[in-house]
Amino acid sequence: MRTNVTSKGRRIIKKVSGSQYTYDHIFSQLNDYRNWLHGSGFKTPETKVRYKEGQIIFDQEQVTTTVSLRVESIIDKICKLSFSNFGLDSNPNNFLGNRQIYFVDFFPFLTKDARVLSEQFDYCVEEASQRYFTIENILTFYVVRLFKKNTFQAMKALKYTKEIILRNYQTILPREKVRLLQALKFFEMKNMSKYSQIYVDTKRIKEINPADNKELRQIIVSIT
Repeated sequence: MRTNVTSKGRRIIKKVSGSQYTYDHIFSQLNDYRNWLHGSGFKTPETKVRYKEGQIIFDQEQVTTTVSLRVESIIDKICKLSFSNFGLDSNPNNFLGNRQIYFVDFFPFLTKDARVLSEQFDYCVEEASQRYFTIENILTFYVVRLFKKNTFQAMKALKYTKEIILRNYQTILPREKVRLLQALKFFEMKNMSKYSQIYVDTKRIKEINPADNKELRQIIVSIT
């Protein structure tokens, strides 16, 4: 699922291995996906997609290289989206720009097509659907990834999403709960140096023990 990214003039070329079926699906749905994002206020780069020798190639205009720190605006726009047809990869690196916020990465391509989802992930379709098509998991994923880059902005985002996360707490994936708990503990100790490795080590986690689950919820409740 990893993309190979190069620049050519003022174009960004992204290549990823994929089937003809997945390419055909992306080609037919990409404009609708971009319009879906536009409807909530996100911009998207002009993007062409083609297929060559088993690779899906995204050819995009280069809009900016600055990861957006307008976390409240990003969250507001995410919350305007309906996830009945499309999902969202809320990696903070996908949101670029300052005055205008661009969403720039269209792979994984997230629609409720089981075959497309299964071809893009090494875990089950049900988990992918929960992670990328539910607001609580999308926002929690945004926060835990943001802790890898900017702890101040991550805490700001967590405070801003607190009510949604608590309201839907039981359906947040255990992996993201474990990562968030560890991030908050490292943040409290003022030592985030180990978090990036913890993030990698928790990739396959399928459950969180009840004590940690309760502790995390209590920490989130106490955040002001």
